[in-house]
Formats: sequence, structure tokens, C-alpha cells
Amino acid sequence: LFAKSDLWLVVDHAPAAAVIRALRHAKPEFPGDLRVNGKISSTIQVTRSDPRQLVSMRGDGSIDELEIARGGMDAVGFGTVPFTLSNGIENESPKKSAAHGSRSEQQELRAEFGPINLASEKPGPLTALATLTRGGFRRSVHGDAGLARLLQTARALNIPAPAIAGDGIANVSLRVS
Repeated sequence: LFAKSDLWLVVDHAPAAAVIRALRHAKPEFPGDLRVNGKISSTIQVTRSDPRQLVSMRGDGSIDELEIARGGMDAVGFGTVPFTLSNGIENESPKKSAAHGSRSEQQELRAEFGPINLASEKPGPLTALATLTRGGFRRSVHGDAGLARLLQTARALNIPAPAIAGDGIANVSLRVS
């Protein structure tokens, strides 16, 4: 790479479906029946001010009007989903970086999505957080929701859910890795 760099990537209302196509290209096991609509806006910075330093990548943004569908199911809308990107490197000196952990751990790019409110049917907020790394995907959901909306959202996000029609209120505390 370059000895010194300060690269900014600014995205303004790019189609979210384009990111899904890129993920499918990078990871063939990525679900082929996933449909995504929405617009991504973000600012990402890639820097290195000295050749002895590791490359730092960080940024944030949002996916506006996000809708996700699987197979032939109806799309589920999530509104605006904030996200951050980071590889955990803050352009420290090489000695200081080595003291904080292994190079491979620090260079793993992480994308964190949320928190978002998943349930449009009130009794209370149902919030979700998700982390995506090269090694996998973790999700957590906590709060209260209408059961029908909860089941629909679980199916859209490929979280195993019973094939039942339900009504009422559910209190949820779920972690999926």
C-alpha cells in the first residue's frame, strides 16, 4: 500500500441492492433469495500517516427506507438504519499497536448496524443491533413487540420462527450468532 494515505469515500443515496450483489460476489454462500431496497449514504476514511503504521479504516452512515424480503415473502420495512465501520486501528505507533492485540484481530473490518426500532406495532420499543465481520454475523433483539410483526421480521431476517399466525404482545431477548 501507499506509505501515506488519507482517502475518503463518500456515498450519497446509492442503492442498497448493489451492496448485496457485492456481498454475493465476495461470499458465494450469501443467501441468494435475499432482496433489499433502500438508499445508502456514508462517509468512510482510510488513513495512514506513516509507513510504520497500520492502515486505519472508519466511517459511518445510514441505510434509508430499508426493506428486506426473503424468497417470495412480502418485504419488511425498517426505516432508517444507522451503521458504523471500523477495523479498530487508530493510527498508533507500531509498538503501541502491538501492545493492544494481534494485527489480524485489529485489522478485521467490522460493520455494526443499529440500534433500530423493529416493531411498528406498539406496545414498546423492540430494538436490534447487528455486527458483521469476515468471520460471521451476530444479531441481538430486545424489547416488546406485536407477535405478528415479530414473526414477519424474524422470517425476513432468516431467524428461525414457527410457521404460525399469532396475535398479541411478546417480550423478546434474543441473540443469534
